[in-house]
Formats: sequence, C-alpha cells, structure tokens
Amino acid sequence: MSPTAVALPRERGPGHVPMLWLIAAMTLVTLPFLSSLPLWLPVALAGIAGWRWHGERRGLPPPSMLTRVAISAAVIAGLALGGSIGLGLEAAVPLYVAFLWIKLLELRGERDVLMGCYLSCFLAGASLLTDQGALRTVYAAVTLVVVV
Repeated sequence: MSPTAVALPRERGPGHVPMLWLIAAMTLVTLPFLSSLPLWLPVALAGIAGWRWHGERRGLPPPSMLTRVAISAAVIAGLALGGSIGLGLEAAVPLYVAFLWIKLLELRGERDVLMGCYLSCFLAGASLLTDQGALRTVYAAVTLVVVV
C-alpha cells in the first residue's frame, strides 16, 4: 500500500462578521484604559485590527507565526522603552491591552473568537478595579452584554 498525499484544507479565519463583532467588543472594553496607554499604542492596535479584519474580508489566511512574534516583540519593546512595563495594575494594563489586540492575529476559528471574548470580559472586570462608581459599573455591564 502506497502512502497517499492528503491535501490539507487552507487555513481560514473565523469570518469577517464575527471578527468585526469581536473588534467592536474589544474597543468597548479598551476605552476606559485609553488614558493609561501610551499615545502610540491605540494607533498601532487599530492598525492591527484593521489589517486583520481587511485580510479576513478578503479570505486571506491569518499572519504567520514569524509575523505574530515580530509584532509582539515590537510592542513589548515599545512598552519597555516607554517605561510602561512593570508591577502593579497601572503597569500591567498596557501590556494586557496590547496582548488582547494582538490575539486578533492568531484567530483561526470559533474557539479563538471565544478566547478573545473571555479575555475581553476579564478586561471589563479589571476596569472596575480602577473606578467603582455607578457609571463605570453600568458601562462594564453594557460591555459585557456586547461581548456575550
């Protein structure tokens, strides 16, 4: 019996509509932290989201591992050089937000979209650590509804 070559299916992402919903939910949970992020980070993360969503709309496969590692390393280096990495909530927020958005680069299916939703829920809860007022609580609840 000779081995037969099995054609592997082309790697695909979750689809542009679920990704758009995830980007919207991630935007909502990130908004309370904008004042604690370096100015360049939201611009870079919006670029990552736009690039990934555009690629998903066109049916392109997710970026390679080398690309993901390079982007992650560049973001970590930028945060480290800017003094935004350290101990405590204020120092951890920029790194967590960056990694949440970099997660878009590795979305391959429904499981990965759900992981993005879980991480977004965690960030919505973390926003209550910085402000526990009624307005922030209502905002966190609304963002959780959008995420779910």
